[in-house]
Amino acid sequence: MQVSGPQLSISIYPFEGGQYTISGTNAGVLQAQINTSLKGGTGTFSLALAPGGPNGVNARPYWTELLTPMSLVIIGLSRGSYNQTPMIAVVT
Repeated sequence: MQVSGPQLSISIYPFEGGQYTISGTNAGVLQAQINTSLKGGTGTFSLALAPGGPNGVNARPYWTELLTPMSLVIIGLSRGSYNQTPMIAVVT
């Protein structure tokens, strides 16, 4: 029996306009940590990102162009046929 790990996808809507979606294991996200509470309240997320941007050090867009203050970020996780959205947040 083969077990698959969760797949991460991140949709970013910069305050300045446009949409950018990061998905898969080679998209520049090294680690994602999501903290939420089942009883309400606020949650937090943090991303460990590869240098430069999702396409590498010398390729645009850069992280500083995508993750600007007030950008809407939607983080989705999936495993097999199950999909969930554990975090919808605004970058501060």
